[in-house]
Amino acid sequence: MGPDSKRRRGEPGDQDGGVAAKKGSRGVVDVEEEGVVEEDVVVEDEEDVAADCEMELRHPYGVQPEGNRHFCSDRPTRELGSLACLRDELVLEILSFLDFKSLVRFGQCSRTTYIFSHQDEPWRTWVVQKFSKGFGFRRSWRETFLRSSTGLDICETPIPVKGFFSDALFQPWHCATAGFKPQWLDRSNIPRRRNLSVEDFVEQFEKPGRPVVLEGVVSSWPAFKKWSKEFLVKTTSSHSFEAGPLMLSFEQYFSYAEQCVEEKPFYIFDKHFAKSCPALAEDYLVPDYFTDDLFKLLGERRPDHRWIIAGPRRSGSSWHIDPNSTSAWNALVRGRKKWIFSPPGVPPPGVFPSADGGEVTQPVSVTEWFIHYYQRMRRSCPDMLECVAEEGDLVFVPSGWWHLVLNLTDTIAITQNYVSRHNLQSVLRFLRHKRDQISGCKGEDADTLYDRFVQALRGHLPEAVDAHMASEAARSVGSIWDKATVDADPAAAAFSFDFD
Repeated sequence: MGPDSKRRRGEPGDQDGGVAAKKGSRGVVDVEEEGVVEEDVVVEDEEDVAADCEMELRHPYGVQPEGNRHFCSDRPTRELGSLACLRDELVLEILSFLDFKSLVRFGQCSRTTYIFSHQDEPWRTWVVQKFSKGFGFRRSWRETFLRSSTGLDICETPIPVKGFFSDALFQPWHCATAGFKPQWLDRSNIPRRRNLSVEDFVEQFEKPGRPVVLEGVVSSWPAFKKWSKEFLVKTTSSHSFEAGPLMLSFEQYFSYAEQCVEEKPFYIFDKHFAKSCPALAEDYLVPDYFTDDLFKLLGERRPDHRWIIAGPRRSGSSWHIDPNSTSAWNALVRGRKKWIFSPPGVPPPGVFPSADGGEVTQPVSVTEWFIHYYQRMRRSCPDMLECVAEEGDLVFVPSGWWHLVLNLTDTIAITQNYVSRHNLQSVLRFLRHKRDQISGCKGEDADTLYDRFVQALRGHLPEAVDAHMASEAARSVGSIWDKATVDADPAAAAFSFDFD
């Protein structure tokens, strides 16, 4: 969980329901956020990307990248009538306004319209709108919608079309099918510790704010022994879980996850599981390292803080900083995850936060970021940390660190955010000065969170509240002095010492 994410690529919308993407192509993106200099985003390792394209299976509808147009013997096909003058991204957006019957008829007009009508994005949107509380996924979102709407046993076989070139249609498929490069997985420079004492964890990692992988913590949980797909399906058969905008049972979700071929699959990220299915919450214990959670002082009115996560290969979490300046831990019960960290204040390549940090513009999917930016970050960011988490590993995420997670296999995990004495001052500053960015509670609970938390702390850690108030008073004096000097001499606002 983190700031709102804007996705860049040129396709409209985003499955997470985030802020709409900045328009642009995958190769060159115009970034217009305040405080961000426009730049041409150069695709990393273009020869490797091209080689990957050759190694992957051919696009089921014959779509090829635009670059192939220059050396392909196939005659270019673009049978779109009056729409032919438009960019493919705009054609896709126009088609999103059609109803499904009109889109089916549109697809019968030509070879080109056939390809456009079989793109999954509008069909997925219609499934979400009409069947958000459950459905049986069948191979593609188009097939799923048509089967669910008509009750017919529809089974479509893609027909490849020769001579159709489109980056807008090819790249999402490429990101959904490209293999993981060995160099993405071969480095691990995050410390690993086993049987670490709580005192050593605090001194070596929590106080200085350093990520660490704690081994062997999860293996003592009942969940580690019990939580197979079969167990979760059987145990939770009467319950549904949040998967983006959907509410699905584990049986429905695992069926979807096993069949989907998507750049950015939906994954279960459910904050209500402990109440809706208490038996799951009984299968794990908060490790001793993280029991000092000061948000517990707020009782039931604390922000959302724990989630069960289940995702297929290629799903994951794009670059973000955890909400409310909290720290977090992520315990992997099943599968493998690739983690990358960037220190506080150092946005990764290809990631552009707004001036206040409330929004983030970045590539559409985790896989796209890896393809275009991983090697650049590895070469240019000496403080980059990364690892592959295995079953039974627990990853500590310190407050303020940028991080990205890519599921290398089907995964099941538990994650929690918390406030300790060692990141308390940062959390209090965030809650006081960025109330519009508070996450995990709404309405009055969000508006009063800072005041309620300070009041609760006065009876538990009065010295921490005193330190916070003294820090705020010092900040206030500085702000008053800055304003007074600028008002007296406007030119002073642009003056600074320079020791180049």
